[in-house]
Amino acid sequence: MPNIHLDPGNMQLTESNSLAGESLRIDSSSVLQGLEAKGLALEGKEQLSASLDALIQEFEIDSSVFNSTKGVLTMVAIADRHRKIVSKSEQDGDPRAVELENIADLVMLAAGPQTKFAVQYEKSTDVSGVSDEALKEAYDRFTQPELTADLKTYINGPDFDDLRKRLGKDVEMDVFDVRVLSIAAREDIITYGLMPSVDWEDESLSYQEKQQEHESRREYEEGLFRNGDKFKEAVGRETSIPPAWVNTDSNGKKTLCMPSATAEKILYPDEARASHYDEDARQDDIATLQHEFVHTQGMLLFGGRIGLGIALEELRAEHFSGDQHGYTDIKKFFQGMGMITGYTPKKAFERDEQSFDEERFMLDIAGNIGLDGLLDTLTAVPKNYVEDEHANPYLKSMVENNGDGLSGLLEKVYVKAVERDGEEVVEQRMNEAVDKIRAALKDASISVESWFSHGSPAFFARLGINNFRSRYPNESDNYAYSSLEVAT
Repeated sequence: MPNIHLDPGNMQLTESNSLAGESLRIDSSSVLQGLEAKGLALEGKEQLSASLDALIQEFEIDSSVFNSTKGVLTMVAIADRHRKIVSKSEQDGDPRAVELENIADLVMLAAGPQTKFAVQYEKSTDVSGVSDEALKEAYDRFTQPELTADLKTYINGPDFDDLRKRLGKDVEMDVFDVRVLSIAAREDIITYGLMPSVDWEDESLSYQEKQQEHESRREYEEGLFRNGDKFKEAVGRETSIPPAWVNTDSNGKKTLCMPSATAEKILYPDEARASHYDEDARQDDIATLQHEFVHTQGMLLFGGRIGLGIALEELRAEHFSGDQHGYTDIKKFFQGMGMITGYTPKKAFERDEQSFDEERFMLDIAGNIGLDGLLDTLTAVPKNYVEDEHANPYLKSMVENNGDGLSGLLEKVYVKAVERDGEEVVEQRMNEAVDKIRAALKDASISVESWFSHGSPAFFARLGINNFRSRYPNESDNYAYSSLEVAT
């Protein structure tokens, strides 16, 4: 982790320069009172206020961080964890130091550019080595203007009306740009778009004409592949090109990007050359576009930075696009949280059939599983983001501290739930959750154990499989799932 440390004993405010003059005007007591006025119950308010003051002072956090309920809740949740750490008695070697380093990671992920460590944050997280200007030049170079205009019209059209309403953006959308890029990945055969194979049985064409058509299509595809290689080099990436993504620049500007082949399949279903591509496949691509569109509207990240809230944001994008595009590990993580605590944020996206509202959503989580539970949801990170070549060091350090992944974090959620609610209560919740899954899979072709094992964090798989086998031994498939081999 970058060299930022908290002193376990530094709980008193001192005069400082830089951003401190601005940040010290933040009244922590008023911040907490504001949350209570919104219906959130807080514990240990005096110590919590002192911890919040300590973090504001230590990092010289700018007041802009507290302009939204999301920012306030996140900083107070981090302060609450800080409060619990510093209240521990000192032992040999003071193990609190490691936990406080995690607090520093959390603060930097939530507010790095708004702290006195802003320059250090930018240097340590700029792992691509590509400037905004160079990125813009790369995107400009490969943008297909006609397709871009058509995709913008489609997104702003009636097919997205219901989604905009569910997101609470039917009156005014958040500003974002759209780019369709003439690129494709060599390793991704699904991006060929509207380029089916030549019909060699077509008697209306001579063999020579068919051969020429075949070579023309092959060259078209090869051109997209070459463009894809050049684009990845220009933006400093080695990994594959996704079917769609949202790029956020250093100023927070969002751009929804999609390779031309995928955009063509969505926009032009009636063209003769699309006959090889059925409506189910097109709807799958539309769901991909909807998923990325959700990311442009009220993203649950901080400044568009990959870090705190990324799992919640992917869960949200999947929820509103029909749960069709993966992130199984995240979905199973939050199902595991629901099985252990009795609550999952999945249910809060459209509570009582109301459209999504960020403040109501965040307060719903904190109100049901507390500030520490909220922080657990914010610090969950999908595996692909941890392994990404551009993952920033604060995120990697946070994940390592959480137990080195979703499985370790979920195990911590379980331990805290047992300490808070008692083992019997947690066991009963698990029994009820497993029974619901058992009933849902009664006539399915997969076993309960197989469902728990597929795509799940290992700890969730072990909890579910062991619970099921202990209560329904005669229904077990008795398969030796790999997740059961990992020590608890």
